[in-house]
Amino acid sequence: CGALPYAFAHLGLKAKVLATMPVYKMGQMFAYDAVLSRCKYEDFRTVTLDDVDDAFEHVIPLKYSQHYTLKEGGMSIDITPYAAGHMVGGTVWQLKKETDDIVYAVDYNHKKERHLSPSVLETLFHPTLLITDASNALYQEESRKRRDIALFDQISATLRKGGNVLLPVDTAGRVLELLVLLDQHWTSSRHTASLCFLSHMGFNTLESSKGHLEWMSELIMKRFVSNRENTFNFRNVKLCHSLLELQKLPEPRVVLSTQPDLTPGFALDLFMAWAPDPSNRVIFTNKSRPGTLARRLLENPSIGNLYLQRCLKEDLVDEELEAELSRRRRAAEAKLKEEREAEERARQRAARNSMLDYDGEDTDHLLSISSLFKGYSVYADKAQFELSKLPSNQLGGNFLMFPTSERLSVYDVYGERVRVENYERLSSALADNQENLDLMDLDDGDENEEEEEEEEETPFKFVRQKFEVIVNCAISYIDFEGKSDGRSIKKILSHVQPRKVILMGGTTDGTNHLANYISKLANPPSVILAPRPGETVDVTEATDIFRLHLKTSFLESLSFVESASGAKLAYIDGMTNVPPNEQDDQGRWFRPEPYLDVLPQTEHSGHDAVFIGDVKLSDFRDQLISEGFKTEFKQGLLVVNGTVGVRRDPTAPVSTARLMMEGALSPDYLRVKELLYRQFDVL
Repeated sequence: CGALPYAFAHLGLKAKVLATMPVYKMGQMFAYDAVLSRCKYEDFRTVTLDDVDDAFEHVIPLKYSQHYTLKEGGMSIDITPYAAGHMVGGTVWQLKKETDDIVYAVDYNHKKERHLSPSVLETLFHPTLLITDASNALYQEESRKRRDIALFDQISATLRKGGNVLLPVDTAGRVLELLVLLDQHWTSSRHTASLCFLSHMGFNTLESSKGHLEWMSELIMKRFVSNRENTFNFRNVKLCHSLLELQKLPEPRVVLSTQPDLTPGFALDLFMAWAPDPSNRVIFTNKSRPGTLARRLLENPSIGNLYLQRCLKEDLVDEELEAELSRRRRAAEAKLKEEREAEERARQRAARNSMLDYDGEDTDHLLSISSLFKGYSVYADKAQFELSKLPSNQLGGNFLMFPTSERLSVYDVYGERVRVENYERLSSALADNQENLDLMDLDDGDENEEEEEEEEETPFKFVRQKFEVIVNCAISYIDFEGKSDGRSIKKILSHVQPRKVILMGGTTDGTNHLANYISKLANPPSVILAPRPGETVDVTEATDIFRLHLKTSFLESLSFVESASGAKLAYIDGMTNVPPNEQDDQGRWFRPEPYLDVLPQTEHSGHDAVFIGDVKLSDFRDQLISEGFKTEFKQGLLVVNGTVGVRRDPTAPVSTARLMMEGALSPDYLRVKELLYRQFDVL
């Protein structure tokens, strides 16, 4: 979540960012929480909260199945998001450009969960390229019921011993599934232990979740529509935004806290405090990144002692304190000077741009343009002077026209004469009142300054220190990642049947295993790639399809036939012409696009019939029955009146859907053939 703000702030990224509305909102929660956690424990200035806001201003929110078109230079790419089922708003992206159809599906879940509907990846058939991950290729997921029972048993056993339970979680993603599950379990089992969600952005996360129910599961939507029951109005979950608030809750406690990898944050603080007690437990719900503290604990739960480096705040003293205070004074003075200069520039700009819209006949207010240019030549070849030489009180309007003059009205919008002396008296009274207020403020000035000095935080610095943590608590892992396992991935890939596949994110063994399985499918992809991190691969595909312009004379020669679906179809019989290179208005040579023109009459040779459409044998059987035929299926063969058979050609590709008819030439055969032809649009 920090890469996007960093790219906009430091790498000069100016691109559009497409995301669903929940990702737009929840992504900000992720970034805010990460920045706040880092700033609390170290001098972190790589990304600021302002950088996060600036980055998310470039996000274009989309809905599921909403088409968004990127256009540039006459070319376009259609981008469509579909539900991934992993996190709220999580997306499987489909990119289409002419004949190319690319599907990007990483971190998807085909199973329905308590707060999310499953992925729709299985409905995106035959993409040109499928980019997916192989991280779970060798993983076999246990049933949802067993997983939930294991979580409840471990929590209950720890609470009975009087221990606390820590679940390191993310800010606004998979934590929602855990919160819904545990809140329902607390209600049904009547637990008395404290259930808490500890996060900098916990309140914002839940409020955002309450407003995105249409992105959740059908059950959550049904509850809200029928009973006005919002699942995220938790009965048992307490929100805490600091360790001080958490300490006020009675023990034992079950705490869901950020960050999931035990990077600097509340979860790391609680781990260091609870780890020495053997009655406590830490339950990880997702596989952490390699190299993190959480990953070390998962790989070696009985690790014993740990040595961690933490940054602690230390007040500045002596020379360091004086240097920091001097730096702050200089920064404050520079800021004050800049503000005053900006105010002065704004005042001067307002004085130059001020203009009264007068239309009256009072001769005392006539402003002659000739008086403005008195002493200067008004001829164009001699008008070499700067307007700044003119008196400032004569530069009244922005719209003066040479050599006319403007009449200034002395009447207001209600037709009453404007009396300047009234405004002068009012201005004087306001000035006197402001002086009195300033004097009153000066009386309390010393007290206010003392309060501000007390509220101002003492200058500090971060000092890195090494700590020893004795790990006696229980450590376990229960899978709540919400990703499809290896068996499900294989079924989905065999169903989608992509032409090309790129596997990423998995281990070497897992990637090779999945690639070997894909290569043995009935219709295997032509290309299977597994690039290493940082490696660039070429996924372009050469096709025999080119862009052509259609001339008006050619379009007028076509004979369109309306299909059963309402579309108009025509068979094209023409010739391609490639025009010579041309020059544009600036003298640059370019190659015009080729165009399609009418074929001369002498070269028309006709064409074979073209059948357009797809026929389901079950639907065709219903048509035959309505015509009085007796039909039955025998091992995929549709037998009609015992003499004619219709089947799909097993040797034809799936995309062609070729049908075969068998039987002796008879009236039944000819009638069945006629009815079969009617199922297609024939050109």
